[in-house]
Amino acid sequence: MRIGLRRMRAALSLFKNMLRDRQVKVLKRDLKWLTEQLGPARDFDVFVSETLTPYRAKHPDWDEFEILEHDLKRTRNAGFATARAAAESERFRSLLLDCALWLLDGDWRNDTDALTQALRKRPARAFAQNELARRVRKVSKRARKLERLDGRKRHKLRIAAKKVRYGREFFATLCCERRKAGRKLGRALKELQGELGILNDIRVHLERAREFASAGKAAKMAFAIGCLTGREETSVSDVLTKALAAGKRLQKAA
Repeated sequence: MRIGLRRMRAALSLFKNMLRDRQVKVLKRDLKWLTEQLGPARDFDVFVSETLTPYRAKHPDWDEFEILEHDLKRTRNAGFATARAAAESERFRSLLLDCALWLLDGDWRNDTDALTQALRKRPARAFAQNELARRVRKVSKRARKLERLDGRKRHKLRIAAKKVRYGREFFATLCCERRKAGRKLGRALKELQGELGILNDIRVHLERAREFASAGKAAKMAFAIGCLTGREETSVSDVLTKALAAGKRLQKAA
């Protein structure tokens, strides 16, 4: 569901110059709301499955990790409950219906504004080439400054790279790129997004750890969280190096 939401929001971003009606603003607001309802479930699930469980397997005798695992799973289950409640809500049902009706016959299809109409009448291939090239240049430019970006700006860069990847998938049948150049560009974008994703997970895990610490958790749990986040922090330099290399490959491929 989160991936579907990301793809939908990416499509709205790609075509934003043609989508200026009030309906779009409401849809974007509700799509963002639903994404936020699913976030904690995903974050804690990744923390448990990809960080805590492997580390605990290496240290089976440390009861600190057993205590932490129990508490994190309880928090993850609360996140699942939040996501489930959102998916069972009236707001969710209304969102699905509103999206379907908007796609079929929304204001965007009937807008009489001359500029909007002209944009809609452009050949799809020309639009896709220009839009994707513009976004690739923007991602490439920001990737050059990767070392100077803080965690949240790196996350925004990751989202921008993801939107380009989604856009390339959306327009794949239009053959906007030469095959060999397209493969190189695709690999570079995927690598950049992957490394930035690891960096973002490390940032999110650190934030979650701070939440636990500020909630007055037991000393053993604080120790276990410190071990996990400290272990991840040591990998930041290597991951950042890989991300920078991916950014350079992207610049060559763009």
